[in-house]
Amino acid sequence: MGIVVLSPYGLMREESGLLGLLANYLKKSAWQVSALGCNGIFSLCDRDGENGWSREVTNCFECMRQQTTLAKWSNVPTQDLSVFLSPEDILESKRWMLSAQTVGLYDALFRGINIYDVCRGSLRYRFGTETPDLKNKSHEQIVRRMMLSAVRASLAAENYNRSCAPEMALLSGGDDFITASYAMRSYKQAFEWRFLNGISRLARLRCNIR
Repeated sequence: MGIVVLSPYGLMREESGLLGLLANYLKKSAWQVSALGCNGIFSLCDRDGENGWSREVTNCFECMRQQTTLAKWSNVPTQDLSVFLSPEDILESKRWMLSAQTVGLYDALFRGINIYDVCRGSLRYRFGTETPDLKNKSHEQIVRRMMLSAVRASLAAENYNRSCAPEMALLSGGDDFITASYAMRSYKQAFEWRFLNGISRLARLRCNIR
């Protein structure tokens, strides 16, 4: 059984250490455990709040170092999220965001997922509310950047799940846009796979009956 651990904020989240301990225990118990790490592929994230919502190159490097340290301590191999984002994914997400009208941001869907919904936790953390004033151009720009990042997190999750097919995911949080995107995309994929497997089994059954 394959298990993936996603804890993209290093030591910012208290549960990261607990996830590392659990991953180490599972690995010693003969489970196949790996970690997904964020290697600075998003233009903003919740960790920016520790620096007054500004970002320098060193911020991402420090976060990546902490994620790597936790993975080594847990004795699990790590893969970068960027590996599972193709140039086509980047272009598709950019075009999607450019086509989204401001009045429709609350209901904007990407491959069946309401992207604004997966950003609500991060928006609340940043603005103190899940519904910042979109008439404020500064707020709108941040919301759009976050939604674009959420789409890319969703695409990376989809590609990773399709490539590695983990049977279980351990996430730190679930309210920020990175882990929420992974959770929502994985849930939708699992439902689609069950549906397609059911159709496949039904088709085989009909063939056997005939």
